[in-house]
Amino acid sequence: GFAAGNTIGIMAAMFHIFNHSIFKCILFVNQAAVEMQAGTSDMDKIGGVTMKMPVTGATSVIAMLSTCGIPPTAGFWSKLLIVFALWHGGRRGFAVLAVLASILTLTYMLSMQRRLFFGKASEALEAAKEAGAGFIVVSVTLAVISICAGVFFPVIYDQILVPIGANIAR
Repeated sequence: GFAAGNTIGIMAAMFHIFNHSIFKCILFVNQAAVEMQAGTSDMDKIGGVTMKMPVTGATSVIAMLSTCGIPPTAGFWSKLLIVFALWHGGRRGFAVLAVLASILTLTYMLSMQRRLFFGKASEALEAAKEAGAGFIVVSVTLAVISICAGVFFPVIYDQILVPIGANIAR
């Protein structure tokens, strides 16, 4: 976004930094919760997490959607704005590259989600239960923020990003 060299790019980059911090925190919190329950972080030994940890599974899906720029999450809007800023700034090759990077991200995130969260629960998760309240409160709160920032993006754009852009343009 910053590389677009225009006001929209800077606004997009700032919003994407916010989004990135939200979805990445969800993924890290959920990884810690799964590791605590499974006793390992080895992805080859973990599977079917959603069967034992449905809230963790659901919030991980929301984080994955935002990471990949899929609606209704905020990640959709920040990535769309970045692509728009690049295109509008004459950096069309980079705009196409950004779209391709999102498709690649979607591909590997879907693969990870399928392997870890769906299917039959692995032996490592036999005795697992949903993560503790500390994990749940954080991941659910952040997932709600991601969805609300996506759904209410027009308000965020008008009330936060446009004023930032106006100050940058001065």
